[in-house]
Amino acid sequence: MKDIHCNRYMIGMILTVVVTLAACSAENHLEQAIQHTKAASQAREGKSVVKHAQSAKDHATDAKNAKPNEKHSPNSSEHLVEGIRSLDQAIEKGNLDAVDSAKQAAEDALTHLQQAKK
Repeated sequence: MKDIHCNRYMIGMILTVVVTLAACSAENHLEQAIQHTKAASQAREGKSVVKHAQSAKDHATDAKNAKPNEKHSPNSSEHLVEGIRSLDQAIEKGNLDAVDSAKQAAEDALTHLQQAKK
């Protein structure tokens, strides 16, 4: 009988850890997206903008797909979507070597991603 209670307790603990790690993961992805977006907005070459914007987009997408964090504003999902859209523009402009336009798109993305974090 003790083994059954012990197993239930262990399963409960494992589930708690998994849920906590998932929430931390979403927060970490958003923070990583912000850091890469900052780097993209400060890059001097189109391919550097593209490299950082693509990494930022990957992290932002992972953050969007993760379970929403109760600490974030109700419209954080909308800001993530707009941030990803701006990162797509940064990638597109960076691939065309339109560095100023690419950096501006990255700055727009940064604004949205920072709003999503609030």
